[in-house]
Amino acid sequence: MVWHSFPVRTWASTWDVNTYNAHAGTAAAMPWTQDSADPLLGYDPAIGGMEPWKPGAVDAIYYYKGGATDSASAATAIATGMKTDSGNIAWVSGDLPDGELETIAELMRSRRGSAIGVVSTVPFNHATPASFVAHSTNRDSYATIADEIIAMTKPEVVIGGGHPDSTTTYVSHTNLEELRGSDYWNLVELTPGQDGGAKLLDAAATLPTGKGLFGLFGSLGDGAFEAPVPANTVEAPTFTRGTIDPSLATAVQAAATVLSRDKAGFFLMVELGDIDWANHRNDATRMIGTIASLDEAVQAAITFISREGDAFDWSNSLVIVTADHATGLPRFPSTAFIAKGERPR
Repeated sequence: MVWHSFPVRTWASTWDVNTYNAHAGTAAAMPWTQDSADPLLGYDPAIGGMEPWKPGAVDAIYYYKGGATDSASAATAIATGMKTDSGNIAWVSGDLPDGELETIAELMRSRRGSAIGVVSTVPFNHATPASFVAHSTNRDSYATIADEIIAMTKPEVVIGGGHPDSTTTYVSHTNLEELRGSDYWNLVELTPGQDGGAKLLDAAATLPTGKGLFGLFGSLGDGAFEAPVPANTVEAPTFTRGTIDPSLATAVQAAATVLSRDKAGFFLMVELGDIDWANHRNDATRMIGTIASLDEAVQAAITFISREGDAFDWSNSLVIVTADHATGLPRFPSTAFIAKGERPR
């Protein structure tokens, strides 16, 4: 992967309050508080283990006893630097009134005047992108989260899935009509038979000053982008790629094109969200395709920063590649199973 060549590698701790309290209870320790938490109660690598997971192993028992950290609380930890409860979107633990936590995107905008954007291969109002540009005590409040992003936060760029022609779970047709009629948003949307990536790049290149770019795609029934489908070509990996949704790399390129117009710089959160969904479903084929998408997207960011003739270079730019949490301890089956190219059942 391209990020394996990055000069710095470190660790981030994204456990949430619920996980912490589960482990604290086992250890007969005090519950979490903001001022007196022991990070190793949230997650202890010495117990979690470094070896691949095996059924009944100590690390598996430890993992399940604490529970997997939730996407919303993990994203909140990254976006705000604060621990919170499972299911919270940039909101303080305990769901206190007026408990909105200021995110790094909001700080960049308020303190520096920077442009901000979020990109995801899953619905734009899902847990991870929402935690950077919205606030809620319930990650499943998709309607109110969408309303906040579209009508209140108004990032300069939003690109994601959830188009209501594929699924109405996340975004309503009312939201769609609001975007179509908006004076602020330039909407590029899912259109069968049309190349979503080409449309998105064209819109980014011609976006009028003062307008925001909104890409609403997600051709799959779960609201996500199409993932490249890997072929069983040993030592020469190949993929079949769709064109209705933009690739994540194309979305990065479009977002950076728009955001880089701001002389005060920009903040962009990019999520390869459906790797999470693939792992939850033990879908190794989709997982491999999504990893290929992520690799291409990171390379697109590096290429953008490395190009000459603009204000951005490696003296004033930072790229971080991270995961928010594990999803179910996936593991590969036998080599015979892999060699036959079968999908998990």
